[in-house]
Amino acid sequence: MARHFVRSEVLAARPAPRRPFDPIGWLSTNLFSSPLNIAATVLSVALIAKLLPLTYVAAVVLMAMGALLIYADIVKPVNLFG
Repeated sequence: MARHFVRSEVLAARPAPRRPFDPIGWLSTNLFSSPLNIAATVLSVALIAKLLPLTYVAAVVLMAMGALLIYADIVKPVNLFG
């Protein structure tokens, strides 16, 4: 048998919850909530900014090597079994 409950008194009003997709709120809650989080965020961004040019260079070198291998395979294919 189901039992139902109906509240007899009115609850006090509460403030509205924060928007779940507020970028400023997310940043302040997750990245800038304490001095340690601020330092970790700043150091992470600095490290990424420092390493990003190296990543671009490595990507260009790998693409060039891949293009050379494709060109070499088209011009003079290697026959492994013959």
